[in-house]
Amino acid sequence: MKKKKLLIALFLILGAAGAAKATKARDFLGYIYVNGAWMQIYVPFDCPFSGWGCTYSYIGISYQVYYQAGINFLPLRP
Repeated sequence: MKKKKLLIALFLILGAAGAAKATKARDFLGYIYVNGAWMQIYVPFDCPFSGWGCTYSYIGISYQVYYQAGINFLPLRP
């Protein structure tokens, strides 16, 4: 029984560590809509605040960054 509890605790700790690593800021490829077409861009950071969309400046204009999910384009952290 004690061994079982230790294994469960170990899995919970590993899961929490994995979740913490997965939510760290990192680079990603995003999409912006420019002149009637989707353009893929490299963004060297994640959204700075949860609940605020990412923005990207291109030729002096700021765009909402999107990511591709299946066939739909959705705002990143709307």
